[in-house]
Amino acid sequence: MVREIMQRKGYDPIEELVDIAQSAVSVETRCEIAKILAPYMYPKLNAVTISHEEQSPLIEQEVNVLNLVMSTPELREAAQAIGVAQANEHVRLLTQSKMKGVEDRNDLD
Repeated sequence: MVREIMQRKGYDPIEELVDIAQSAVSVETRCEIAKILAPYMYPKLNAVTISHEEQSPLIEQEVNVLNLVMSTPELREAAQAIGVAQANEHVRLLTQSKMKGVEDRNDLD
């Protein structure tokens, strides 16, 4: 029901958050928005079980690394922090690009 109302009104909360993050808001606000949006672009990693018959040496090595990351709280948190940092950088670059576009338009005036 909520989805239907938002669609009928043309409202998308993800777009709203991105617009806010790209506006002249504080770094803290942009970081909070990035934390909210990051899981949509960078989902948390889950351990995957692959049968022995399906494994190649490279896949086996990747699975071992993934299992190590997922079984070690510090590494799991670091992987999630990397995802958040990537999202923050993405927001920063989008904001920088948007601000450059505004500057370019102002130069034309």
